[in-house]
Order: sequence, then structure tokens, then C-alpha cells
Amino acid sequence: MINLTVTTPTNFPSWKAWFNTRPSTKMINDNAKARLFSAFNHSVEKEACKRALLDHDQTVFLFKQNMGGNRLNMLHHLKQIGGNVYDPEEQFGAIQEVGEDTSCVITPDVNAILELPMIEGEFVPSNANIYGAKSVDDINSLPISTVTKYHRRNFIPIPPFLINPIDKAIEDFNGDGTKILIKVIAEINDFEN
Repeated sequence: MINLTVTTPTNFPSWKAWFNTRPSTKMINDNAKARLFSAFNHSVEKEACKRALLDHDQTVFLFKQNMGGNRLNMLHHLKQIGGNVYDPEEQFGAIQEVGEDTSCVITPDVNAILELPMIEGEFVPSNANIYGAKSVDDINSLPISTVTKYHRRNFIPIPPFLINPIDKAIEDFNGDGTKILIKVIAEINDFEN
């Protein structure tokens, strides 16, 4: 069994507060967002991506939950035991959520998280169209681009400036991915302006 402490870090009321004070926060928000996303994009092979997930303990990830079709949640501090000569079976544990009263230990299915649902990628709306969406109806009616292709994973790193808004959106919308996307779009537009 993975031994993870769920209590919040010393001197911080929540994991959210802890993440917001990390030295990496300013660096990523200011000029390393693209590097953060490329460290986990579809071209990173499964084992290298797993290693990066284990190494990025100052990063929160948004992941697709197995239950409830379009539900999202956050995880961080992924840890592994086993996977070596004397204990070949790998087991994983992580902390889900960042709030003061909502953090808990989970045993994620890392193979499912690392899976590439669509190897060939899929055509998606252009970024310009996505950033103009303000409602679920806007999202549902976005035209699909014939140029913009996305190769998704079942998780994505969250830039630090989005941790608080995503945490609140998960709580407010019970993890509904489309409603979380609307909140993220608004926050990105505000951040960029």
C-alpha cells in the first residue's frame, strides 16, 4: 500500500496555498507554460511521461475520471512503489484535490491516465474560436477546424494561475468538464490581457 500523508503541508492551510507559493509558480506563469505542456504532450512516450509525472511534484494535473463520462478532477504528488527487481509490480498513489477539506489519497490507474485515447488525433475547433466561447452552448456549436488537430491524453498539467479557478469550478460544477472549460477560457483570457 502506498503511504501518502493527506494532511496539508506545514504552515499552509491547503495544498492550493502550498502550490501558490512554490518558486516554480512565477517561472511557469511568466514564461514556461509551453515547456510544461510539451513535457506531457502526446509525443512523449509512455514511460518517459510516467517518469515526468513522478518527477513534477510542484505541478497539479487535471485528469479525466473513470466514473461519470465527462468528469474531471485534479491530482498531484504521484508516488510509485515497486517496479524493480525485487518487487516488479508497480503500485501508485497520489493526492486528489487541493482544497483544505477536499484532499484525499487515491490509487490512480496510471495506465489509463497515460493512455492516448486517439493515436491519430482529432480535428478540433481553432484556438481563436475556443477562446471566444462564453457558454456551454458556444462550446457545443464551435465549428471543427480542418487544420487544427489535437492529440489528447487523459490528463494535462495545470499552469499555476489556473489552480484556484479550476479547483473552484470542479467544486461548483461537480467536475463537469465542459463547464470547467468555460471557466478556464475566461481565466486564460483574463490572464493574457
